[in-house]
Amino acid sequence: MTGPYREVLGRAFETLPTAVRVMHAGGELEATGRADVVRGCSAAARLAAVLFRLPPEGADQPLRVRFAPDGAGETCTRRFGAHVMRSRQRAGRGSRAGLLGETLGPLTVWSAPVVEGGRLRLELRRWRLFGLPLPRWLRPEVTAVEGEAGGRYVFDIAIAHRFTGPVVRYRGWLVPSEGARTCNRRSMA
Repeated sequence: MTGPYREVLGRAFETLPTAVRVMHAGGELEATGRADVVRGCSAAARLAAVLFRLPPEGADQPLRVRFAPDGAGETCTRRFGAHVMRSRQRAGRGSRAGLLGETLGPLTVWSAPVVEGGRLRLELRRWRLFGLPLPRWLRPEVTAVEGEAGGRYVFDIAIAHRFTGPVVRYRGWLVPSEGARTCNRRSMA
């Protein structure tokens, strides 16, 4: 099974740090770790966090992530403590070729993955809300960086909007769970 990240990145996928390749290789994977989450303070930011089921605020939260193939993509289920945040990721086709799509509730974002300096950065290019394309000037500001530190997969995701200010920032680390069924990911460790 080829994961959407591998499909979109092609040969550049092999230049990623091992921990990032393991996380995005495709097939089933469970990983555990810790995360710090900070939410925005404005009423609009709090409403957006509820609407998109973003993780609750808290330092050093237990985090469990499961990637599961689902046809032409994969479902990513993130558990921040008891809170569940689920999204579907897939490789773009046609006019979205070269982009990675992620659907979270009523929102679908299309990002260009960029490999630079031993890290993976996702650049937001398009977005739809309830299936409707939205103009660039309404896009949120998203910073999404993945890498490796101390043999662990590390991430730092921040979302803000000109009308709400900061919405959420979550960062932390993950490692594959003991005994996790990792399909073709084992050969990459």
